[in-house]
Amino acid sequence: MADLRDITGKNRRFTGTTGVTVSSGANSANRTDEEGRFRYNTATKLVEFYNGTEWKALDTPPVITSLNLNSGADGSSFAIDSNASGNSTLVITGSFFDSGASVLITANSGANITPASTSVVNSNRIECSIVNSDFVFANEPYQVRVTNSSGLLFNFGSITVDTALTFNNAADTTELVFDGSRTISDGSSANTLAVATDAEGDTITYALTAGSLPGGLSLSTSSGKITGTATQVGTDTTSTFTVSATASSTTISRQFKITVKASVTVSVTSTGAGTFAVPTGLTAVDVLVVAGGAGSGSTHNGGGGAGGLIYRPAFPVTPGTPLAYTVATGGGAGSTGADSTFGSLTAKGGGSNANNGGSGGGAPHSPGNNNGTATQPTQPGDSGSFGFGNPGGLGFYTSPPTGANGGGGGGAAGAGGNAGPNNMGPGGAGKEYTISGSPVYYAGGGAGGGHTNATGSGNGGIGGGGNSGRGPGARGQAGTNNRGSGAGGGNDSPSGENGGSGIIIYKY
Repeated sequence: MADLRDITGKNRRFTGTTGVTVSSGANSANRTDEEGRFRYNTATKLVEFYNGTEWKALDTPPVITSLNLNSGADGSSFAIDSNASGNSTLVITGSFFDSGASVLITANSGANITPASTSVVNSNRIECSIVNSDFVFANEPYQVRVTNSSGLLFNFGSITVDTALTFNNAADTTELVFDGSRTISDGSSANTLAVATDAEGDTITYALTAGSLPGGLSLSTSSGKITGTATQVGTDTTSTFTVSATASSTTISRQFKITVKASVTVSVTSTGAGTFAVPTGLTAVDVLVVAGGAGSGSTHNGGGGAGGLIYRPAFPVTPGTPLAYTVATGGGAGSTGADSTFGSLTAKGGGSNANNGGSGGGAPHSPGNNNGTATQPTQPGDSGSFGFGNPGGLGFYTSPPTGANGGGGGGAAGAGGNAGPNNMGPGGAGKEYTISGSPVYYAGGGAGGGHTNATGSGNGGIGGGGNSGRGPGARGQAGTNNRGSGAGGGNDSPSGENGGSGIIIYKY
């Protein structure tokens, strides 16, 4: 027998355009866990079925079509600066976002990131606040995942971590290039003035985009380093320029300055202690240090030795740190000269009466075969080529005196001359330098003293060395001050002469 329901209810709600009503008033609380049961959940607004283990919803998955960071351009990828403070705004555009959709930023490796806040504006737009510092370079690239309440999800895009480029120096940093250090190379602060750093190690390229470097200098487009030899200037000259650095898609620009300093030469002629106030940024000076020359003794004496002399180009100094110095006095009659010092450098005073010193003193006529030698202390950084001093000359005596003459004192560039019959030893030559701007001889030795019947030469060494006295009772000449020269010996004069004072000249 037929069942009435087979006739009257068959397919009566499955035809037409209105569709079929699966259920009404159903929610998650009144489910019947029966395998194969199919219904519409009015709470979730989704059709669902029970598979024997759990209820599963039938839904359209969300779709993401574009991302936007901080009102920038829409796209599928962007870079985020993890060093930036605070949060960024991420806008997700797409379709089929339900009101309970969640967002997760998934990492390629390491920890995923949950936004600080998520707001589903409508089915096509989600706005999130993401913490910049949550992103880690080692975990990139990240993707954006939207998950609807049904569990259906969509992954989209690529987020990389690109910490902004940073210049190593602040805007308008000014480097001083002193005249003595106009060649810019690795190790100097001007060399790396415009160098930038990228935390990810991306390749950086550089360009000079405004202004100009000082003449003679150039910027490396691959390293950002400044090299070359700046053109010498007569007055301090400042160049202002802008450098742009680019890594990946990020470009930053910054203005810097370089001041090329005019040459400065300081000659210190007053004897005694003083201080050099080293300017900020100055690391080296050219310096000439000359000690005091020795005085000559009395009757028929040898010439005084010149003061020791030290020339040190590029002598290191500490920027902003005062440097002490001492300018030597010349030796009195028969006495050695005083030492001159400049920081750690010491130039020895000249020797007198056959004594040792920066240059040796000449020997008197009796005994006639002794002379002073040159001694120099070991100087910091000295290879032996920067300290100068020479021995004094021998004296001469015969009885009866056909000759009784003193030897010449040693000089910075040559030894004192030996005396002979009727011949006084000449002083040793001094050394020529142009550190003060013009050629000048320093530290000439004094000439030996002559006997009454002396007729030979007795000139002081070039560089201010004192000449000898030749006639009866004649006195020798004093050494020239501020040259470190030795005094010349006399004939029968009861007393000798003074050596010349020293000098310190530094240039930068």
